[in-house]
Amino acid sequence: MSTIQEIQIAVDPTTLAALKDLGYALYALRAIDTNNAGAKALVWAAVGDFLSQTTLAIPSTLQAHVTTSGSVIDVSVGADVVLGDVFTYVAGGPPTVTPGGNPRGVTVLNGTTDPLTAGLGAGPTTPFVSAPLYGLGGDIFAPKDSFLVTFSTAGLGPGAVLNTSSSQSLLIDMTGQAQVAVSFDINKGWSYGGASWGRTVPAGANLQKTLITTMPMAKRA
Repeated sequence: MSTIQEIQIAVDPTTLAALKDLGYALYALRAIDTNNAGAKALVWAAVGDFLSQTTLAIPSTLQAHVTTSGSVIDVSVGADVVLGDVFTYVAGGPPTVTPGGNPRGVTVLNGTTDPLTAGLGAGPTTPFVSAPLYGLGGDIFAPKDSFLVTFSTAGLGPGAVLNTSSSQSLLIDMTGQAQVAVSFDINKGWSYGGASWGRTVPAGANLQKTLITTMPMAKRA
């Protein structure tokens, strides 16, 4: 899986020891525009063995998927896609992927009358958004180049929903950037040099409201 962007995260020895003692893990989530108000941003990276220097590599590939299990981790049917594609699921056969959808995102269509869960990720093991997809319905997922990183004690794995964090989070706009370097102090929070691409999010904030933005379902952005 190719990567084109990286987030480098540093912690000092005191912070590293405290985070380890308290059972914290490093989580990363991605911001999304979608037509579905029921969509949830998912953990795409959960790092329990983080070090004083940890690099999160952001995959450049996309995969749309649907599942009948209700769990985005158990991806039943998926296919590689690019922005502007339409992924259509019909029972009894493989999904079809065609161009002509919303150019900002990926459209997922349900060709059955059964309820599904639809999602988008960097692959079958790294989903970063999911939403209910009812019979004969359609969802649009337009991933942003904004990523949230946080240390929390939620005890979650990739594909899970993280609603709040027990520490300050950092929202990073990676637009036009190949690499950024940030640091975290357990008492002082995140440091990023005051750059315009960074914004802190307080502990206990609703991360879903921070990451999910609804948009109309239109072919053109």
